Amino acid sequence: MNELLSVVDIILRNYIKSSFMIYTAYLRLMVNSSIKFPGYREYVRGGRIRIYGKDGLIIVKESAGDEVRLSLVSTIEGINNFTNVIMSLIRSSSIINDIKLGRIGHSIKLLLDVFIPNNLLTTVNKGA
Repeated sequence: MNELLSVVDIILRNYIKSSFMIYTAYLRLMVNSSIKFPGYREYVRGGRIRIYGKDGLIIVKESAGDEVRLSLVSTIEGINNFTNVIMSLIRSSSIINDIKLGRIGHSIKLLLDVFIPNNLLTTVNKGA
């Protein structure tokens, strides 16, 4: 397990170095107990989907039996929480089905709009 965590830590650090402004991850895990995010604001979207938010990090959690699908979206301000949550989720999982950095796996189209307002994109385009 320590070797796996070491590899994931290296991959996460390289992903953060190679990305800019927005960081995303998708995880599909098998867990033995309920995953909770204390200190995060919780929003409900349907029966199986929960959305959690805290200081630059949004987590979308969908549960189906023992499998949990999570999408994480973070700004640079929430990058420490982003990496901590990912490492914590991997430690608490019994089986890792899928991990994708730079992707989200849920169909919530407005998720990125929380982090990239239209006026920021307009400003960037004018400066180009």
